[in-house]
Amino acid sequence: MELPQVAEGNTFDERIAYLHAQTHQPVVVTLGSKGTYYYAGPDDSGIVPGFKVKVVNTVGAGDTHCGGMLAGMAQGLSLTESIQLGNQLAAKVCGMQANMLSVSF
Repeated sequence: MELPQVAEGNTFDERIAYLHAQTHQPVVVTLGSKGTYYYAGPDDSGIVPGFKVKVVNTVGAGDTHCGGMLAGMAQGLSLTESIQLGNQLAAKVCGMQANMLSVSF
């Protein structure tokens, strides 16, 4: 939903290309249970599969996804491994009434 608000272009691909050209960094777009699309360059893009859960509450899912990705990258995981960690943690948050993970995730 936010992509059209921050990127120029008429299509998904045009908006992704715009953001990548502006930042020269990977562009990551969450797609809910379908996973997360990433674009790190012409030869490095795709979808990291998501996790299907019974959605109870989505509050905090985006922040959790970002935090999971950053934690993975800080631990030396690849971009796709970091996205997968973000997907996993965000799915856990969506399946909980409280929007907070326990320390033992």
